[in-house]
Amino acid sequence: AADQCSLSRIWGGIHPYIDDIPGRIMGKTIGEDAFSKGQLLFEEKSVVAGNEFIDNLVSVYPNPLPTDRNLIVLNETSKNIDRIEFFNLSGDIIFSKNINDNHKKIILKLNNLSVGIHLLLIHFEDGSARSTKIILNDNL
Repeated sequence: AADQCSLSRIWGGIHPYIDDIPGRIMGKTIGEDAFSKGQLLFEEKSVVAGNEFIDNLVSVYPNPLPTDRNLIVLNETSKNIDRIEFFNLSGDIIFSKNINDNHKKIILKLNNLSVGIHLLLIHFEDGSARSTKIILNDNL
């Protein structure tokens, strides 16, 4: 799309052809930098532990979560989940559940949690962990 746009501007006479090649070179660099910045902002990271565990693939849905629905955790790793914890933004544990088996699909009833942003921390049997934010909203 960027190529077509630049060609259209050149052919339409509103963009000097002399700027075409330097503009493409700058656009490639700027585009890669913008993509890297976007990854930093939107890629899931382990917020609580400060580490990123790429090998612990876990799906959590729905998110945002309506207050009357259950949260589903799909463990797509070869590791067993040991414990699941929820933290409020002050760092207090507001929900904790020991799993201690090899379930690949865990359904959590979170009726007692307040509306807002919470941190979900999943502990694996090998001591590693994975975290993500969960948004509880009763307007969904």
